[in-house]
Amino acid sequence: MNCILKVDGVGSREWLFPVAVLLSSICFLSLIYWQTATTIVATWGSSETFAHGYLIVPISVYLIWIQRNQLLQLVPVPDYRPLVLLFLLGFIWLLAYLIGIQVLQQYCFVGMIPLLVWTLLGWDVTKKILFPLGFLLFAVPTGEFMIPTLLQFTADFTVSLVRLVGIPIYRDGNYFSLPSGDWSVVKACSGIRYLIASVTLGCLYAYISYRSLWRRSAFIVLAVLFPIVANGLRAFVIVMIGHFSKMKLAVGVDHLIYGWVFFGMVMLIMFWIGGCWKENTEHSDQHRIPESVSNPPIAKKHVIILFAGAALILVSIWPVRAAYISVGVADVGETVELSAPKNVLPWRQLDKTIDDWHPSYTGYSKQEKFVYIDDEQIPVNVYLIYYPNQVQGRELVNSENLLVAPDDPGWKILTHSGISVTIDNQLQNVEQSRLISGRRPYLVWRLNWVNGVFTPSALYTKILEAKQKLSGKNTDGAALVLRTEYDEKLEISKSRLQRFASVMLPSIDAALRDTGKK
Repeated sequence: MNCILKVDGVGSREWLFPVAVLLSSICFLSLIYWQTATTIVATWGSSETFAHGYLIVPISVYLIWIQRNQLLQLVPVPDYRPLVLLFLLGFIWLLAYLIGIQVLQQYCFVGMIPLLVWTLLGWDVTKKILFPLGFLLFAVPTGEFMIPTLLQFTADFTVSLVRLVGIPIYRDGNYFSLPSGDWSVVKACSGIRYLIASVTLGCLYAYISYRSLWRRSAFIVLAVLFPIVANGLRAFVIVMIGHFSKMKLAVGVDHLIYGWVFFGMVMLIMFWIGGCWKENTEHSDQHRIPESVSNPPIAKKHVIILFAGAALILVSIWPVRAAYISVGVADVGETVELSAPKNVLPWRQLDKTIDDWHPSYTGYSKQEKFVYIDDEQIPVNVYLIYYPNQVQGRELVNSENLLVAPDDPGWKILTHSGISVTIDNQLQNVEQSRLISGRRPYLVWRLNWVNGVFTPSALYTKILEAKQKLSGKNTDGAALVLRTEYDEKLEISKSRLQRFASVMLPSIDAALRDTGKK
């Protein structure tokens, strides 16, 4: 046992106190950022996409443990430089808290752990275990923002290959039809699970198998690109199986089974490719014990405690400040009343509604629907969804706030994009979507509203909300959704919404401002 924990020059005894202080500091960090830490673990348990998160910490600890002999050659020496970075990371966490970007809060929390290691053990120790510390970032459950892009690529790739083999196919957005049946590229087809798993395993494999930076980088690039292309091939193969089996195979549970079997084969191929340029790591620095090391003096215990105290004070400021700001947020509940925007000719309000559809939003205080027509007599539906004094879980920008719920059987989104239009002689960005119910198509525009500003950007909405919070003002926000029908003449419907917005946006703004004053 002694030969494992002690080598020439420095023994394990000098490490006991700094490591104990470090582990205590990490526990304290987890305690004061408990809410952020629990959101990470909760996502691991609730989403199969991120279930691998449970393995990240044990893997990181193991990668550090196998380098223990190397580390024992070094003397842990506190470093003041990362204290500045801890302070900045804490401030970024506060901003992320104020604007409700949970994933950024999680990255800040996890990023503080390597900085604590650097602060208490020094840079020489930190750079020796830099990859295991960086690997902790894979514990943060993120990546679903790539789903729309991956869906688009999968649909383009699949349709292109189907046409290449000579099978007729009709496409409308992410929905397409073959002579044998209909298909749609939905969230499960995006390949996000494959991509996240591949990148995580790829980085780990590159670290273990290679020493040179270019080999590691090349394999990581392969781990990113390979599953994206492979997922396109997977979707194409499933469509072909369904087509040639007359829609008897690959259309139910076996659809997913084929997907995971295919992914397993992809991983084997990727690791086989990586093995072609695998390096001999038997005598790498990871395992070799240096003959002699010139170490600085061992830090006094009170110095280590002083650095730990300074670090923990710097990271504790921000949750305290966040709690103070939260105390000032009133819970207005369901007291909000939304008035109809006033008529502005030629647009006038109808008393009746066309159907019972509404956007799939959560956590709002009030949602109202109004219908307006002009001389064209084709209605424009206006949906206002109001969020007073936003807090986490009751916020305008949220991944669960969608035009159409994923499990809605009656409505589908055909296309979705950001466009620029001229409204009242000014250029305005809007989020445009094409929806279909049965065989009736609709054109939809969506905007967010914060303190008189309309924007389709989720990020800019969050920035406006943070500005309101930091200035001590309320953070009322609202979603504006405009919907009209069209008959395969998109420009005519687009022009109708453009005319409506040019005339009615000031009236809608006034109605929302009045709501905030009530």
